[in-house]
Amino acid sequence: VGVGLAMRAAMFFTTPMLEDDHYRYLWDGATVCAGLDPYRWSPDEVRWQVNTGAEIDPAWAELLAEGREVFERVNHPHLKTIYPPVAQAAFALAHLISPWSIAAWRLVLLVFDLSTLWLVFLLLRSAGAPPAAAAVYWLNPILVKEIYNSAHMDMAVLPFVAGALLLVVRGR
Repeated sequence: VGVGLAMRAAMFFTTPMLEDDHYRYLWDGATVCAGLDPYRWSPDEVRWQVNTGAEIDPAWAELLAEGREVFERVNHPHLKTIYPPVAQAAFALAHLISPWSIAAWRLVLLVFDLSTLWLVFLLLRSAGAPPAAAAVYWLNPILVKEIYNSAHMDMAVLPFVAGALLLVVRGR
């Protein structure tokens, strides 16, 4: 467990390599926290609405001004968000912890990651497998790079999958 935590700590404050997905997560989280619908408009549509002075909720203009650095880096700004509501809740939680912060997003991912590890231990115990088999998950360098350097949201799904598997194994 200590080695896995050290691996994660080593990547926690790095600059994402060749990745920019996290800007969309930060934008969506801010949108949700502002009480706005992240599915309503694409970032390009938000920019157009604000720049043309369209009659929209002023919170959109405030959000755009406050998060311009993140907003300008959202990839595929012509597309509306594709992320489901549970992901939106995770993005919003990160924004509540520290607005516009990739470190806050990584902290949320760490909670999902630790939850997954705990569920993997429970799964292994339920299956009669040795707990050391969790090392296959916990020490996976690709997972650590993609979650803690690239800040991909996929980690938010794993505890739900592992929890569902545990319920199946336990016959529930």
